[in-house]
This record gives sequence, C-alpha cells and structure tokens, in this order.
Amino acid sequence: MRPGPAPAVEVWNSIWSDYNENGLQAFYDWALSRWRGERRRPVLTTGSDIHGPTETAAEFGFNHVFTKARTQPDILAGIAAGHNYLSSGPTLRVEAVDDGTVVAMMGDAVAGARVQQIRVSWREAGAADVLRLMENGAVAAQHVIPESGMVTHRVPVDLPALLSIELRRKTRLVAVSNPIYFF
Repeated sequence: MRPGPAPAVEVWNSIWSDYNENGLQAFYDWALSRWRGERRRPVLTTGSDIHGPTETAAEFGFNHVFTKARTQPDILAGIAAGHNYLSSGPTLRVEAVDDGTVVAMMGDAVAGARVQQIRVSWREAGAADVLRLMENGAVAAQHVIPESGMVTHRVPVDLPALLSIELRRKTRLVAVSNPIYFF
C-alpha cells in the first residue's frame, strides 16, 4: 500500500523488525517517485507506541528534530520540513556542503550543481556499526565506522535523486536520516 498524498510516513514503529524494513524500502521507492514526478519531498517519521509484548531491553526508534527553539510549533515545523532523523541511540547529521558552507540538510531540496559533497557526522554509534549511503533507495557506499566521526561523499550524478544515511548494527537499523533531495 502507498501512502498517497501523505506528507509524512511512519516507517519505524516499536523495535526494528522486518515489517519496518519493508516500510523503509517502500518509503524510498515512493519518495523517489514523488520527487521525480511531482517535486514533493516526503518525510520519514517514527512512532513509539507498542501493540503487544516486547523485549524489556528493546531499542525503540525516536524522532530527533533540528529546530530553532524547543517549542511545539518549531518541532512540528522541523518534522514537516524533514529536518529530523530516526534513531534508537546514535546521533546523526547529514549536510550538503559547497566550498565549506552548509547549503542544505536532511529534508531540504538543493541543486546538485550547487553542492560539492555530502558531509555525514555521527556520535554514539556502536563498535562495528555500518554507515550506509543510500542513493535512490540503494546502497551507494558503506563504511564500518567508529563510535563517532565524520565522512564525506560525492553528490549523486543521476539527477533528480534522493540521498539518505542509514546506521546499521549487524542487520538492524539504529538510525536513518530523511533524504536530501537533489534536482
């Protein structure tokens, strides 16, 4: 099922599962279609409600929102803009950079010609976590990462495109960014 005209889609509910994995891939497919067809920028979100028994030590996903202020209107505006990432612990920042200046962050749309590179930084990752650069829903690059750090990547060549970052611990997702949308 596709979310239709919905501006935001919950892809992580409760603990990470195959159901969530399928939802994330469906989001990538749907978001790319909406971006290429209508220039709409769908947003990833997470829910923390539980519909049954679960492990007591389970790692739930939460929205982490970049805002100007910690007010309800600013938090909702940050989510609507896609200025959030989903995580069960690690922090994540994804930025499009031109000549050392940040020109876009997760959730934003930017001309590919304006951007020299994508800069990804993180903290509180686990030992041997894998950072995956997702271009149009497919793995474009991946790195085993330390607990904290920064890497840079090239800008997608085949435009329009969307680019997001996943952090994985073995096969389980522990963080995912909203895409940066390139035109």
